[in-house]
Amino acid sequence: VGFNYLTTHFFVRDLVANKRYFAPVVCQRPNSASTAKIAKLTKLLAVMLRLAKLPVRVAIHPDDLYHAETREAIFSVIDDAIANGYESRTYADFISSRREPKFSQINLHKTESVG
Repeated sequence: VGFNYLTTHFFVRDLVANKRYFAPVVCQRPNSASTAKIAKLTKLLAVMLRLAKLPVRVAIHPDDLYHAETREAIFSVIDDAIANGYESRTYADFISSRREPKFSQINLHKTESVG
């Protein structure tokens, strides 16, 4: 079908090289009784991911930005990641930087079975 990767809450999967990378997503829960607790936990999760030298993925949904606690948590996670050397990347960049040479950028558009 032409897809090169897919994402879940816990992994980014390279469909061309048939590899998956543990990269939990940090996300919020706005407008609920647990919003404040979740905001604190997501900041803690992001720090733990950074200390483990894992990717820090941040999911941002439209409603997240309307709630002060979720908005602050999102910006805090992003600011902390940038302050510690992380850079914003697309999934395509993330995948291609981890591919072996035989799965180079040239092969991104080649149709092949991943079995």
